[in-house]
Amino acid sequence: MRLRGLKLKQAPKIVVYLMVILLLGPLWLANPGPAGADNSSGAPATSLAIKTGYAGGAFTTAKVFTDSDFAGAVEQGYSFMDNLPSPVMEAAEGVPLKTLLASANISVSSIQSFTFYCTDGYTTPFTASALLGAGYYYPNEMKYWNPANNSFTDANGVDQTVYAISQAVAVVPMICIEDNWQRGAPAPDFSGLTTANKYRLVFGQSGNPATPDAMDSDKYVDEIDVTLTGTAVTGVTLNQTSGAIAAGSTDQLTATVAPTGATDQSVTWTSSNPAVATVSGAGLVTAVAAGGANITVTTADGGKTAVCAVTVTSATGGGAGAAAGAGVSLTTPASGQVFNPGNEVTISGTAQGLPAVSVTVTDPSGKVVYTVSDLNAGSGGFTTSFTLPGAAAPGGYSIKISGTGLANSLTQDFTVSAASTAPASAPTTPAPAAGNTAAPATANPGISAASFGDLQNCWAQQQITDLAASGVLRGVTPTEFLPNADITRAQFATMLDGILKLSPQQGAGPSFSDVAPGAWYYDNVSAAVYAGLISGYGGGLFGPDDPVTREQMAAMVARTLLRQTKMTPPAQPAIATILARFQDQGSISGWARADVALAVQQGIIQGKTGGALAPQAKATRAEAAVMIWQLMASLKQTGGATPAPAS
Repeated sequence: MRLRGLKLKQAPKIVVYLMVILLLGPLWLANPGPAGADNSSGAPATSLAIKTGYAGGAFTTAKVFTDSDFAGAVEQGYSFMDNLPSPVMEAAEGVPLKTLLASANISVSSIQSFTFYCTDGYTTPFTASALLGAGYYYPNEMKYWNPANNSFTDANGVDQTVYAISQAVAVVPMICIEDNWQRGAPAPDFSGLTTANKYRLVFGQSGNPATPDAMDSDKYVDEIDVTLTGTAVTGVTLNQTSGAIAAGSTDQLTATVAPTGATDQSVTWTSSNPAVATVSGAGLVTAVAAGGANITVTTADGGKTAVCAVTVTSATGGGAGAAAGAGVSLTTPASGQVFNPGNEVTISGTAQGLPAVSVTVTDPSGKVVYTVSDLNAGSGGFTTSFTLPGAAAPGGYSIKISGTGLANSLTQDFTVSAASTAPASAPTTPAPAAGNTAAPATANPGISAASFGDLQNCWAQQQITDLAASGVLRGVTPTEFLPNADITRAQFATMLDGILKLSPQQGAGPSFSDVAPGAWYYDNVSAAVYAGLISGYGGGLFGPDDPVTREQMAAMVARTLLRQTKMTPPAQPAIATILARFQDQGSISGWARADVALAVQQGIIQGKTGGALAPQAKATRAEAAVMIWQLMASLKQTGGATPAPAS
């Protein structure tokens, strides 16, 4: 059983025992478990996972045990002082903890600490020495326990402790699959074993037998995190993120694991398309046939990844690093497409046989308004975007795409309208405020960029100004927006709730331990969760103050589109095609791929310079503002601006 409190009866001689309990209490205190650690079912576990990692890093599964792994389990008896206190006898059948650790290839000498997670939502930490040290079972406790005074003092006032702890038997920590826990029993009873508490941690009373003390025996254990002695891996980088190789040639990739003192520096290598390029266990890439492939390195500790986009050219290629017949085509913008000042212009297309391209945009006077060099095209596609200044000159703009080995650069035009400085698809009706504070912002049509002194030269200046004027978001202060600061999950959920006008009554109240009623974002998060726009991490946590990632933000926006419109998610084959142009598309979480693909398809999220989507990167306040602005424009265009009834 887990100690959660001590009830003191008549205890003239039991102060010593209680002092031991109180001194060691922090070791046994059970606390609610973090996200992902338990299923909060409060039912017996069906499997037991042992994970390993280093302090501050990620934990990976070493082995998962089920009932069949407990064949040939051993029987042991245990005794300990219950929290009443009174003696308890426990019969248990299971496998020694050290045996399980050895089966998972974990050396006991490398362990720093343990954390046991249970399906009832509780965790219990132990240091290695506390759990794996000497433990004892006292078979004579019940013979000398006096229930009349709750002590080992007999009716004549003589202390019998020395006899109660006599003939102590050493026992080992064990994970049991069956047990029989009995208060006041004279000896462990193995005839009444039950699996009702599996998997259960049991271990002997600590220290050399001097006084009986309390112990913690966790039930419903479904995960054990083993913290190893050492330094966690925080990331990995490659010596190059893109490159072109002629068929039949090789190229050596080198991975650098951070920090340099990380204990486990081992990595594995994979190719997304072995028919195009293979990679050895040492990072040697062999070009097989013309095409594109992503080479990914993954750390054994923490599963950190880095990607190199490889373009394999024909052995008889036409030019330095380019395949014969190399060329480019533009997907967006369409030739002659009209934009308003303040609009975001996305330039994307395909590149045949080119590892990289450069993009230059000039205004009607020939002045360069945007340029990017060496834009990665190794996966066959490229994309970049920029925002037209609010005072952009009207007229024809020219896009020039060039690249090494490309015989003739591609030139295409688009037009900037002089009709209005407001985005063509900007919302016309002010929406309720949302953002980073509890207080709602009021619509202020007169607001301008000057209201926020930190928006000068900001790429999202126009969108932020429009949304602030509509009351959709507000600054951190009346004069500061902090466009480059992180935005939290609660803040972004509140922004979504603000534009959709979801009723707080729609939320049945999120069952998250870290979203308390009365928090400024409670109603907003509740409504967004109820509407299916966002969910928690698992384990009863939402993480309201965690920075929202770009893929989380894209997923929330995509779910909003699906809820408010008649759109359908992209089919599986289309998802791969939509995401193929991003060199790091392999790092998009599996759960988010369909949502991210829809957001990309609708032009709501764009890649970063260099052809990366950066799905795991923390989103900035400026990026969130632009995504909300794009979402509102898309909803207006599709007739989805009015919230659909909650289902």
